[in-house]
Amino acid sequence: ADLNKKMESATNSSNSQQQNKAVPSAQDISNIESAITSGNTSALEGYMASTVAVVIAASESAGDRTPSQAVSDLKYLSNATSPWNFKLDATTLTKYQNGEYKTYFKTNTLVGKSANGYVVAFNFNSAGKINGIFMAVNSSLLE
Repeated sequence: ADLNKKMESATNSSNSQQQNKAVPSAQDISNIESAITSGNTSALEGYMASTVAVVIAASESAGDRTPSQAVSDLKYLSNATSPWNFKLDATTLTKYQNGEYKTYFKTNTLVGKSANGYVVAFNFNSAGKINGIFMAVNSSLLE
């Protein structure tokens, strides 16, 4: 019984530590947004998990990638035009979360949309590292 209590206690403290930690931090989110808006996506490599699932809407392009490969995949956004909006309204986000690609839009997903309709979504693991990137050439694919 004592062992079970210790395990339960360890699990509870582990869970509360994760809940208290901002995942990812506001600074990390700001840096990720800046990397996309500036086009300097190589800066994102340090924010990525060792494996990143990259998916491009309406294509067969998907798979587990290294951080270096994932950064290269972000070139898909090269024709996106500024400004990028990372503060999408709740109605838009709800459409994405209920659409065909809802798997890629979680509650902690960072979503950005370019002026010409490109969409990028970043998902994070429990350590706050990017472990998923979803991209679409046009937001109408998501609604």
